[in-house]
Amino acid sequence: MTASADNQFVARATGGFQFITAVDGSGNPDPAKTVSVTAGRVSLGIYVKSDLPSTPTWDEACTSPSDVAISGGAFVFSGGVLRESRPSVTIVAPGTSGAANAWRVACTDLTSKLDVACSQAYVVCLTHASQ
Repeated sequence: MTASADNQFVARATGGFQFITAVDGSGNPDPAKTVSVTAGRVSLGIYVKSDLPSTPTWDEACTSPSDVAISGGAFVFSGGVLRESRPSVTIVAPGTSGAANAWRVACTDLTSKLDVACSQAYVVCLTHASQ
């Protein structure tokens, strides 16, 4: 078994495999953050989704509920700073505020010391498809 293209990763795991990106407090895999393949082929992809937040605390969700948020962030124009940037941890219906497949951001105005909507927020998502 050899790579068929430059910069290609090739592995054999005839019994299947898992990519686990988060665990619970007991060390068990978080199903919302696990990609499992038991047989066949899988295609993995990474994409970035961005929006213009309308609220001071914003959860930027991946396009598909089955995708996994692996990174994210935001920025605010002059006079503000990014105060919070982390995975969303509230488990709610996918595609809604607080979804497990989202990245949470919050920005603060330096003059007023009040939270303000960030200028732009983004999430980096892992997507997969089995064949």
